[in-house]
Formats: sequence, C-alpha cells, structure tokens
Amino acid sequence: MIQQKPEKLDQTWFLDIDGTIFKNKSNLELDRIIKKDKYKSYLSEELLEGVKAWFQKLSPKDIVIFVTAREKRHSAHTEKALRKFGIKYKQIIYGINAGPRVLINDIKPADSNPMNRDIETAFSVNLKRDAGFNKVPVCFL
Repeated sequence: MIQQKPEKLDQTWFLDIDGTIFKNKSNLELDRIIKKDKYKSYLSEELLEGVKAWFQKLSPKDIVIFVTAREKRHSAHTEKALRKFGIKYKQIIYGINAGPRVLINDIKPADSNPMNRDIETAFSVNLKRDAGFNKVPVCFL
C-alpha cells in the first residue's frame, strides 16, 4: 500500500512591524514624519533586507497578522507603506505593548490532523532589531 505524504498545514503568522519588517520608528518619529511629509509620509519607510523575498515564499493559504506598538493614528501611513512594497496581510492590530509578546496554543493530537502525529502549534523567532528576515523559515512543520 502506497501512503501519500501528508500536506503541510496552513500557518498563521503574527509579525511585528518595527525592527522586523520596516526599519524601527517610534510613534513620536512617525508623528514628526507624517506632520512634515503629510500624505507622502509612507515613502519614508525602509523595508528590511530579506522581507520581500520571505513574503514571496509564503504559501498563499498562510495568513499574516501584524501586531504593532504603532498607534492607530498611524494606520493610513503604515498600510500605504505595506502596499507600496507589495506586502500582503489579513489584519493589523495597532497599539499593543512594546514589551514581550507571548503566544499560547494547544498541541494538535495525531488523530485530529492529516500528518497523523502530535503537532506543536506555537513557535517564536526573535530577531535583532533592523537586521532583516534572511534567517526566518517559512515553515515550522
């Protein structure tokens, strides 16, 4: 009997914006840039090394949710910048604490998934600020 290789499970990515996707900027810096450059302020954003290539490798079934300490008042600026670089996402959660982010999830039992094994479903990657995405895998399973 030939056993088919199980398909990879779709992933949900929770990604920070400042220092990981774009060069780090504080809310005060963003306020100054937006006041000075108005509707062209998003052009000041710098995409970090490897980010665009990483996003191109993601499965189209994966979901990206950005979490950021940027305040909601910076949403138009931020979303225009993401569009400018062709970064696709499902949602952005603004105004979260700048401190540690903790993700808690359950382990999928073998009898509940196509891989027929227990699957850990919470992972984390810590990056040096503004270092880019060159060493971030696109799959953890």
